[in-house]
Amino acid sequence: TLKVKTQKSNIRAMRNNLVHFMVPTLFKYIEKDTTTPDLQLLVIEALGWHFTSYMAPQIAEGTLKISKDPKYTQAVQNEALKTYNRINAK
Repeated sequence: TLKVKTQKSNIRAMRNNLVHFMVPTLFKYIEKDTTTPDLQLLVIEALGWHFTSYMAPQIAEGTLKISKDPKYTQAVQNEALKTYNRINAK
């Protein structure tokens, strides 16, 4: 029920302050709670900053799944693939 501007700000803050155990919840948000590609993109991009997280394997797995799922826009799939590659490159 937050305004989109507030949601975007909160998502951008995750680049620096990710609550790592919340990664499964973030993937649920991408999948079910938002159908807004802009917000999906921001969450996926923010997850890509956390290649040293103990949740990195789950981030890689989730983003690879999204990158192959045609229900997402091409932009979301591309960002998911970029994040997957970022996480696996480290």
